[in-house]
This record gives sequence, structure tokens and C-alpha cells, in this order.
Amino acid sequence: MIKTMKNVIKLFFLSIIAINCNMVNAESCNFRTKISFPDGTNGCVESLAYANDVPNEQKDKLINLIKFSQNYFVAKSKYSDCKAITFRGAFSSAAEARYRAAHEASLPGLKKAALDSCMNQGCDCEIVIENGNVMVDKEILLTGRSAAILSNEVNLVKLNKSNILMDSDNKQERLLAEAKIQEEQKVTQVKIKEQDRLLAEAKLVEEKRITQARLKEQERLLLEAKLQDQKISQAKLKEQERLLAEAEQLEEQRIAQARLKEQERLSAEAKLQEENKVAQAKLKEQERLLAEVKIKEEQRIADLRKVIEKEVREKILNEMKIASTAISIEKLQPVIYANRKALIIGNNSYQKIAKLQTAIEDANLMSEVLASLGFQVNLSLDVTEKKLKADLRNFKNLVKSGDEVVIFYAGHGVQIDSTNYLLPIDVSGQNEEEVKDEAIALQRLLDDMTEKKAKLTLAVIDACRDNPFKTATRSIGTGGLAPTSPATGQMIVFSAGNNQLALDSLGPNDKVKNGVFTRIFSKEVQQAGISIDRVVRTVRSQVVDLARSIGHNQVPAIYDQVVGDFYFKR
Repeated sequence: MIKTMKNVIKLFFLSIIAINCNMVNAESCNFRTKISFPDGTNGCVESLAYANDVPNEQKDKLINLIKFSQNYFVAKSKYSDCKAITFRGAFSSAAEARYRAAHEASLPGLKKAALDSCMNQGCDCEIVIENGNVMVDKEILLTGRSAAILSNEVNLVKLNKSNILMDSDNKQERLLAEAKIQEEQKVTQVKIKEQDRLLAEAKLVEEKRITQARLKEQERLLLEAKLQDQKISQAKLKEQERLLAEAEQLEEQRIAQARLKEQERLSAEAKLQEENKVAQAKLKEQERLLAEVKIKEEQRIADLRKVIEKEVREKILNEMKIASTAISIEKLQPVIYANRKALIIGNNSYQKIAKLQTAIEDANLMSEVLASLGFQVNLSLDVTEKKLKADLRNFKNLVKSGDEVVIFYAGHGVQIDSTNYLLPIDVSGQNEEEVKDEAIALQRLLDDMTEKKAKLTLAVIDACRDNPFKTATRSIGTGGLAPTSPATGQMIVFSAGNNQLALDSLGPNDKVKNGVFTRIFSKEVQQAGISIDRVVRTVRSQVVDLARSIGHNQVPAIYDQVVGDFYFKR
């Protein structure tokens, strides 16, 4: 009986020691891992007995998860023979909170998730900790034993204690037994306190060691960084010195080259000055000789003048002796050259499209000017399709090989598919195909002159106006004329460039009846001794200036393949 009593007492004190050993001072806990027992005492999650059943890696993870959770639940097996423990928490991180909110939207959801995960390991589980509050008996959580086992042990201790008291032969033995128990309890408490002190000291020593190791590592890293910075600074300094040396060398080379160039310049200036002095001396000598020659020539001329005056006087006296007769001076008609031929066309009175005002005036003016320059002129005004085609055939038959030909057209023109067409006054223009049939392609005229082997063909086309067929309901062709490529011996002049409009006048105060291009062209062709290429370029320059004077852009287009020089007037 005494032996059984000792074993029970031993078991009771071992339980007390186990409980006290697992209760780490709550003040040393992280505030997140601090837990409260039902009896009002506090403890740490790290000190719980069941934590020993969890691998260190999982245990550290569990502690860290509790530290960073706003709300959490810990579930474990009810019985010691089935070891299972799970955790669910709502994290403080916004991203993790959103994740948890998507899967376990409420605290009951977290609690259920903890129980389900634990039971999935094949154990009958219960919630043991909820947000730092212990939900089961303190001894169950601290010792790790199930409630049934703990109840049996407590009942056994009580039974044995009762038996001890009942089996004691006398009161003295009972008192001795109680005193012994109290003494053992005191010893146990002293041991627990000593263990707590040793653990605290060991913890301080370990923290100090870790701190010193961190300081040493920081010092090592700082030293390495300093050495690296020194190496980089030295490398930069060497590179700067190298660049400076190169710059100094380049500067010295530049200065040497500049000095050499300056010497060469001074030498060239000195040579030039010397040459100028010699040239000036030679010039003065030439001027002196010329002055002497001039004096002698003036004397010779004076002598010759005297002789001539004498002869003139004698001749006048002889003529005065002849009876005076009236001399009528007839107006000289211009000489017409057989190899100069001109075709002049002017259309104003269009029947189905917009009429023009200056085309006939321009044609008449050019007819007079070219006739005065010796051209055989063929003038056609307000011609229909039939008349225009007949005039072209007749003119083609007049042209001979080697002739100089001028074609001047004033009227409406249009480009269709990059081909330029001249329009008779009866053109209808219901569609592009009709216009092509009724109008005359400019290229046809040029091809006719090439076929007749004309020496020179100058085509002057003053037809760059608004598209006459453009209305609110239809548009045939494009306004203005398209660029063209003349054959050898041909020059084509348009009164305006591509997509430009030719001016008929310079405004309401302009009294000249001719278009801006024709009034200038008719004047310039009458200048003597100026070749055709210079004439048309002068015309273009003057047209541009006049157009700009009223804010308009008009640049005559010139396409020149003429070989040799041609003069309207020598």
C-alpha cells in the first residue's frame, strides 16, 4: 500500500512539474502568440506540450502564421493516440486578407476550415485555441493528454490520496506524508524557477551571440563595400587621368595644326599682296600706255573727222544742186518666213460649260505678235469640235520638215487619266469617255509635229483653270493640266503649274483685257537677241511676282527638250 501511494504521489508531482515546465513566462511571449487559459492565467503558444509533436519546420511556420493573423483558430485531436493539429487565420496583409475573404468569408468559416482540415487527417478533433483564448482544460492543453486520460489520472490521485489517509495507522504518519508532499512541491517550484532562470540566461546569451554575429557580418559587408568603392574610385581616377592626357594631346595637336594653318595663311596673304603689287604696277603701266595710245588715236580721229567733214560738205553741195523731190515713205510690211508657222486657237463662247472672257483677246494678241516676227499665222476663234479637228488637219499639212512651229491655245482644258485635253466650244461632257471623243488630246498635236519632222515645236497652253465639269452632282477629270514629256526638239509651256489656276486678271481695277500670262509672254517674245529658253524663264519669273502681289500662287510649268538656240527676234 505504501509503495502504491508513493507511485501515485510521484505521478502527481511529475504532472505538476510537466505543467510548470511548459508554462513559459507570458511576459516573454510575442503579443500575438500570448494565450489566456480558462483559469485567468497566461501562457505562450510556443510552450504548449502538443507543439513537441509538430516538426520544427511546421512549428516555426505555425508560430509565424499566428504572429501575422488578425483572427485565428487552432484545432487538434481529442485523443493522444491520433496526432493531428491544424491552423486557420485571417491575415493582416491586404493581399492575404483578400485571398481568405474569397475562401472563408467569416470567422465561423475559419473555425470550420480548421476543424475540417484536422478531421481530414483521420482524427476526432476540437477547437483548442480561438484568437488567443484557450477553449479546453488547461492541463489538457499543457500536458498533451486527452481529457479521458487526465480525468483518470486525477481520479487515481484522489483515490490514492484517500487510501493513504485511510490506511495511515495514525495521524502522525498522515501529517508526515502531507509534510513530505509539501516539501517536494517546494523543491519542484525551486527547480522550475531555476530552470526558468537558466532558460532566460541561455536565451540572453543566444540573443547576444546572434547580435554580435550580425554586427560582425555588417562590419564585414561595410568593409567589403568600402573596398569596392575604393577600387571603383581608383578606376574612375585612372580613367579621368587617361582621358585628360588624351584631351591634352589632342589639344596640342589642334594648336599645332592651327599654327601651321595660320603660317600657311600668312604666307599666302604675303604672296597675294606681292602679286597684287606687281599686278597694280603692270596695270598702271598699261593705263599709261593706253592713255598714250588714246591720245594718239584721238588725234588721228580728229584729223580724219576734218577730212570727212570736208567730203560731206562737198557731197551736200552736190546734192543741193539736184532738184528736190517729194519722197513718200510707205509703211514697211513685216517679212513672212516660209519656215515659220503658227497655229493660234482662242475659245470663249462655250455652249454647255462655263464661258471665258480673255481667251479670244489673248489669241488675237499672240496672232499679231507672231505675225510681226515673221510667222505664217493660222488663227481659229470659238471653234467647234468639227472645225477644230479640220483646222488641225489643215495645219499639219502646212508644216514641212525643218519648220519652226508655235502652237498657242487659250481656252478650257482638262486632264483625264494623266492625259491633257483641249476642249472645243460645243463639248458636252456627259462622262469621261464622251470628253475623250469630243476633245483634242494635246499629245496628238505634238505627235503630228514629230511626224512632220519640225525642227522646233513650241506649244504654249493657257488652259489652267477650274475644272469646267465639276458640279454638285458630278466631276469629270481634274482641273489644271498634268505634267508631260515632250519629244526632242519640243518645248511645252503651261501658264500655271500642276493643280494651279492661271489668273485672267489682277483684280477689279485691272484694265488690261489679256490674261496675266499672255500679256507678259507677248511682250517678252519681242525682245531681240534673247533665246527662247531665256524668254520663257523670264516670263515665269514675272508671272510669279505679279500673282504674289495679290496673294495668288501661279508658277508657269516649262518642259524643255529643245536642242540648240532659237530666237523669236534677232
